Order: sequence, then structure tokens, then C-alpha cells
Amino acid sequence: MFKLNANKTFKRKVTVFTPSEEVNKYTEGNFTATFLILSQGEIQDLEDNDDTLLSKVLKGVEDIGDENGNPLPNNEDTLTLIRNDACCSAACIREYIRGMKGKNLRQKN
Repeated sequence: MFKLNANKTFKRKVTVFTPSEEVNKYTEGNFTATFLILSQGEIQDLEDNDDTLLSKVLKGVEDIGDENGNPLPNNEDTLTLIRNDACCSAACIREYIRGMKGKNLRQKN
């Protein structure tokens, strides 16, 4: 039997690629994000804007640190830092979409 997700959240590993000062080189880092599952109506009501999407769906983070490697708390200030960082926000949006579509797109009939 299929059971609806009453919790309405899911976690995804987010891989962020940040450009380095070397030509065509990137540094890679990972953290875990907790995302809210929106209803179809909520998705359709969103503005065509990445900031609006992340402000609605990004609800928590784990295993993330500052530039010195010090752990950052799972709070609104950290979520704001992630939403304001171009590389982090792009990676979060990518993983949210992958998480929502996931295996449902790969299902064969």
C-alpha cells in the first residue's frame, strides 16, 4: 500500500561546485538539506523566481561550515547565507527538483 508523506519533508545530499581561482577548476563540497514538499497548487502559485522557491522549500541544513571549517548552526541565518550564495542556491534548487521528480520520472510502464 502506498502511504502519503504526512511529514511533507525530505532530505537530500547537496553537492556544491564552487569556481576556484585556477582556470576551469572547481572545489567540491557537500551538505545535507531538508526540503519541504509543496503541493501542486503551491508550486503553481510561486513566482518564476529562484529566491521565492528556496525561501519556501529550504527548511534545514546539516554538515555545513563556514570558510574556516567551523560548523554552522541549523538556523535562519545559515539558510539565508545559503540562499544568497549563487553556487549553494543553484545546487539546492537542482537537488530539490531531482528529489521531487526522482524515480517517478524513470518509472517504466
